[in-house]
Amino acid sequence: MTGLRRRDFLAIAGGMSATWALPIDAVAGVLAQEAQPAEVETTLVGTIRKQRVKSFYQPLAPAPGESILVREDLLLEPPPAGRANTRRSLLYLGQLTDIHVIDAQSPARTEPLQKFSQTLESAGACRPQETTTLHVLNQMVVAMNRAASSPVTGAPLAFALVTGDSADSHATTELDWYVGMLDGKSMYANSGKPGVYEGVQVWGEATYAYHPDDPSDDIYGKHDFPKIPGMLDAAVGTKIESAGLNVPWYAVYGNHDTLWLGTTGVSWAQTQMAKGSRKFSTFTSAMPPIIAAGSATSLIERQLLSGMMDNVIGVPGIRPVTPDPERKLFELEDFMKVHLDSPADPGPKGHGFTEENLKSGQTWWKEDFDPGVRLIGMNTCNVTEGADGSMPEDEYVWLERQLRAVSSRYFDADGNEQRQDVDDKLVLVCSHHTSWTMGNVVQGALTEQTRLYTGDELVALLLRYPNVIGWINGHTHYNDIRAHPNPYLGRGAGFWEINTASCIDWGQQSRLIEVVDNQDGTVSIFGVVLDHASAPTADLSDLSVKGLASIGRELAANHWFQIPDERLGSRQDRNVELPVKAPFDLSKITAAEVQAAQMKRKARLLSKADTGSGSAS
Repeated sequence: MTGLRRRDFLAIAGGMSATWALPIDAVAGVLAQEAQPAEVETTLVGTIRKQRVKSFYQPLAPAPGESILVREDLLLEPPPAGRANTRRSLLYLGQLTDIHVIDAQSPARTEPLQKFSQTLESAGACRPQETTTLHVLNQMVVAMNRAASSPVTGAPLAFALVTGDSADSHATTELDWYVGMLDGKSMYANSGKPGVYEGVQVWGEATYAYHPDDPSDDIYGKHDFPKIPGMLDAAVGTKIESAGLNVPWYAVYGNHDTLWLGTTGVSWAQTQMAKGSRKFSTFTSAMPPIIAAGSATSLIERQLLSGMMDNVIGVPGIRPVTPDPERKLFELEDFMKVHLDSPADPGPKGHGFTEENLKSGQTWWKEDFDPGVRLIGMNTCNVTEGADGSMPEDEYVWLERQLRAVSSRYFDADGNEQRQDVDDKLVLVCSHHTSWTMGNVVQGALTEQTRLYTGDELVALLLRYPNVIGWINGHTHYNDIRAHPNPYLGRGAGFWEINTASCIDWGQQSRLIEVVDNQDGTVSIFGVVLDHASAPTADLSDLSVKGLASIGRELAANHWFQIPDERLGSRQDRNVELPVKAPFDLSKITAAEVQAAQMKRKARLLSKADTGSGSAS
């Protein structure tokens, strides 16, 4: 019970016992245990890699784990020895990013563009694994729940963070599925006709798509992709049971949560197409209506387009499908509304967003965590067009205000050091975009003009506030960690930018992140890559939720024109320790504060012990 007095320890234990309806003796016993590094199924223990066989298609298999690599980019020398014996955990969290839940049967998807873009590394109009995205998310929830205690220190998981691109095609079905899966709802990855897949992966003319029932006539079959009979109907017809995350979770916008297909504004005509009964299967049939849907603005144009789509039948490349009003494309504020309507457990209400956000239209937020950490959720998405991002001036001004509020020392715009009497906090910022993907300053001609800040400008701002130690993000679908040295304070100071691969593309990974006070004048951020919980090697006859998640991962690993292996990043982008000079005297954070915060998190996880790591049929 180092840190807390016995009376305070018992008061917290009693409060947690009442809060979570747990026996006081059991709670006190667990909370009194000394934390030890947990045996967690992470890539420290084992990885997943391709089997090198003489074929385009290479099955996956278990591979050895990877130890933690210490990055010396900021300190420019090995960090002080012995820190493992003195370190204390301040915050342990999980990151999920680029989930890209896909309603693969939506008429608003543009799969025929795949034929046009097969030479582009970033092409993703029609992935072979796209009917398994909800199954993969289910298994990522399982893996995250199993990582309830840190593999580095044993500290309890505080929360999970979702860094954008959760709904791939901007469909309401996708948004509801993603939120429901994290909150513990049961559902089917299906819209339209119950239990029946209606889409390009069963239509013979769509030779650009993978046909698991028989790929012999498509481009994937020519690259040795396997035959998996019944996969599609199993994917849409199997009920997915989710226990939900055992910890609170927070979310930020991604470009796919902001724009249609992550690139263009949402129009009335596109929404009508999404809800309708006609779906395109060829490039020549798709392009005219897609272009028209993006440009139809007047009532007459809308009515003409709607009438055309309702009445075309028997036209090559346009197929009838079961219409579904739940496929409608959501508006910008709907993303916040769905999060605010989410259940109280696991919480928090709004998952970062508040009722005030909804009223003001400001889509960014901040949250403080004991002991001594502020998390800032930024929206870096361009609301006009384009996949890459930027930051509007009102958000930039708000962000600096949040940084200054917890920084007793900072540097003004001219580089002059300033001091003030405020309580210091370590700061983590999070967003969808990385600093190097924030150069999109396009603005709509008919919208109010504002200054848009780029990634370089945002980095410059963050470096003026030394309490910022980390920027957590996604978007690229790669593991990529970069150091940003502080130009004002010299060697050792700065922050780390932690970019994590996606749940949709190979390697379908998340990350465990832990902020640790080494109590030697340095802070370390640990990053440990986490695979989802399904079997490393796919059993192509297993069409259960677990089996489909394994199949989805193996298909993603073999998506031949995307160079998937590069998405894993280099060795220094995966399991790492990222030391940085402590920006202020961390002894201000008392041992009692650290212990009290961890006791509360342990009690919550103890209350979830019976729900376990999630179910998967």
